[in-house]
Amino acid sequence: MRCPICNHETADENNFCGYCGAKLIEYKKEKKNAPVDQEGQPAVEPKENPPAGEINLFADPEKQPDPPPAAQPAQPSFQNGAQTAPQSDYTFAFAPKKKSKFPVIAIIAVVLAAAVAALYFLGVFSSGPLVEIGKAAEKTARSKSFRMEIEMKAERQSLKMNGVTLIDPDARNIEIYMEASVADETVILLFKDNILLTDEAGYISVNDLSAYAEEFWKEYDSDQEKVDWSDFLELFGYGPDEVDYEEFDAAVETFLLNLNDADYINEKLGSYHKSKNSETTSHIFEIQTRNLSKELVNVFSDAFRLNDEEEKTDAEDDVYDMLKGVLGTGVELEFSVKNGYLTGFRLEYAKAAIKATFSDFGEAEIDKGVIEKYKSHLANRPSF
Repeated sequence: MRCPICNHETADENNFCGYCGAKLIEYKKEKKNAPVDQEGQPAVEPKENPPAGEINLFADPEKQPDPPPAAQPAQPSFQNGAQTAPQSDYTFAFAPKKKSKFPVIAIIAVVLAAAVAALYFLGVFSSGPLVEIGKAAEKTARSKSFRMEIEMKAERQSLKMNGVTLIDPDARNIEIYMEASVADETVILLFKDNILLTDEAGYISVNDLSAYAEEFWKEYDSDQEKVDWSDFLELFGYGPDEVDYEEFDAAVETFLLNLNDADYINEKLGSYHKSKNSETTSHIFEIQTRNLSKELVNVFSDAFRLNDEEEKTDAEDDVYDMLKGVLGTGVELEFSVKNGYLTGFRLEYAKAAIKATFSDFGEAEIDKGVIEKYKSHLANRPSF
């Protein structure tokens, strides 16, 4: 069948489109019950599709133009040296017509954000995968400077970034220099004195981000031990009538505790193992989509007031359809630690692969020639 929103082919048994995330259950019911003529064809002429053109992710889904047909994407990989971008015209589009009772996107985003910010667990636990990774990330951030290289592959595109980050929390200062390459084009990004400068083949633009920096340091200085999820969830349209915020907070904590337990991961989610090569320790997670869907519903069901087994089963199917459309059958993550620093990160799933490396801790510097080249632009702080 074809998705009525993005016009991509999707499996008949799917309840969600694997390409745009549109909910297909109601559409399939309407299609099943639609009147037909004597030849078995729809009695009502289908609506014409809008003209082909660029997809606007933020536009009304009913007014979206049709993307070109998509091929099944290939799995990108960094494992064996040879790196080939998957051949696909996959297009991201978030266009579900109805709000699911179990907002998987919100939960996944919250859990990932919480996992990244899980350092407040360090005072409670002395060991476990998250604790070891968290300690390494904290040491990396406190090194005051490091070099980073990032490579991302998705669809037919490849992005490479390399540069230097300087961070001094005591001085409330962050500086970043980055060279980003896409195809044959290179863009220079420089963040200094709360000014973001971009240089695209000689076309230079500057933006004053002082207000954002001030807000960032306020959050950094706050003594808040737990996140207030209410504002975040309300962004997705889930208020107190639909979500029990206290239960949600407890569910996030429970899920993080589970992720810090290697036995739980191996039993419930997929697999986790730790390997050592010379001085580098690698933490490798292989998470199965079906298992993750089941556990998310299990942990967060009380927060979203899923009161009976039928609701839970429906939610699990919804979550699985949504995740499978993006992740495929699973996702693999690897964190590398050396001398107590986080030195590498790798993420691979059906439609994309990301690899990052970090080095020169405490020694990396932004080339003085770069600062000299752009100092006049940085001095002319834009006003609004």
